[in-house]
Amino acid sequence: MGAQAQTGSITGQVIAADSGDPLAGAVVEVSGPTLAGKKGAIADEKGRYAIENVPSGTYALKVTHVGYVAGTIRKVSVASGASAAVDFRLKTSPYGLEETVVSASRRAENIIDAPASISKVGWEEARRNAADNSYSSLLKNVKGVDCTQTGVFTEAFNTRGFNTAFNTRMLMLLDGIPIGVAAAFTPVFPIPRDDVQDVEVIVGPGSALYGPDAVAGIINVTSRNPRDSQGTTLALSGGARSTFKGRLRHAGIQDKWGWKISGDYQRARDFEVINTFYNADSTISVTDDPDFDAKSLRGGAGLFYYPDPKSSVGFTMGVGRASFIDMLDSGRGQRDNNTQHYQRLAYTSPRLYLNAYRTSTDGSDDYLLHTRAANRLKGLSEEEARRGASLAFVGKTWGMEARYSITPPFLESTHLTRARIFARRTTKVLFSKEERLTQLCSESMVRQK
Repeated sequence: MGAQAQTGSITGQVIAADSGDPLAGAVVEVSGPTLAGKKGAIADEKGRYAIENVPSGTYALKVTHVGYVAGTIRKVSVASGASAAVDFRLKTSPYGLEETVVSASRRAENIIDAPASISKVGWEEARRNAADNSYSSLLKNVKGVDCTQTGVFTEAFNTRGFNTAFNTRMLMLLDGIPIGVAAAFTPVFPIPRDDVQDVEVIVGPGSALYGPDAVAGIINVTSRNPRDSQGTTLALSGGARSTFKGRLRHAGIQDKWGWKISGDYQRARDFEVINTFYNADSTISVTDDPDFDAKSLRGGAGLFYYPDPKSSVGFTMGVGRASFIDMLDSGRGQRDNNTQHYQRLAYTSPRLYLNAYRTSTDGSDDYLLHTRAANRLKGLSEEEARRGASLAFVGKTWGMEARYSITPPFLESTHLTRARIFARRTTKVLFSKEERLTQLCSESMVRQK
């Protein structure tokens, strides 16, 4: 009897706020410092619930139901031998239909209203593969996407059934801007895994909106904003082939300012395959002598200012540097301290979007393994053989984008967007002294329902 006197109960009803109908099947959970775990109950056909044998104290109640916004009531007091009455009125929320995407129209919109079929991999799904620094685990289950693992850290993606490890028609974007190599998430893709908020995939051509690189499709990675993701994350993992991976991210917010910093490092021994080359009479042989020790280092930082709850000004930057063996359509390539980096300044609000960015790729020390070996067979020195097999290139892109969107009050489902985009791309192939300059400038006005 003494133990029973120290407990009470919590009862109440869960109903829909708009209609007043009872919500059968709603799950009510109670949690607090005096409970070893969580206690709960499921509402009956009249929406009523009862949680018995709750020790006296102060608790928090949370109720969830499919299709409704979850509700929480804190500081619910339970007295010994008494019953606390707590009712909930839940607002409707279309289940799974409120995801927003930006890739289809270069503006935030509901995924079901987008003019293209988009698959979205969110942060919750990314967390299920916490020990994996690779991006392939994020995309391998996306419909229409073929993933190819070409090395211990290298991978490629393709769509529309044209699976190949050498795709150059899949446009890779980071927060809407093109980053370096268009073919794959190489180890130098300059965003640490823990700073990825979600990934949007458009399967099929997007050249009308994104240019000639988007023939097979678009993969747009969105980074995490400190306003939505604060705290510190540290992860360490290791495994076969001398694999070690470490990641760190910290983000915070104070008043109207937010900041973040992140980085990851990984190293491993790549799969060992050595090719031997011979001269015409097989009296001299040379191996391609790859460097199987793959390693990469990535980091990023950002500073944000929030004028109001729906607007932000942010400066972000990131860099990736890696050495690894890369599979190319002309053979195996040795990437030696290949580097990519970017800087971005953006203003975002419900109506106005301004974006200025600069990206750069430096592959000055890259070379083809089999061509280098063939040059050694010709009697060239190591330095001359590498120079003759060089894949060296330096590329940079800078661009600006401005969009203004309005929704006339008498046409609530119609959005008018006017956009101006300018980009300039310079690619310098060092070993052939070739330089190519591409300028893209477009202006459009889009009316969407």
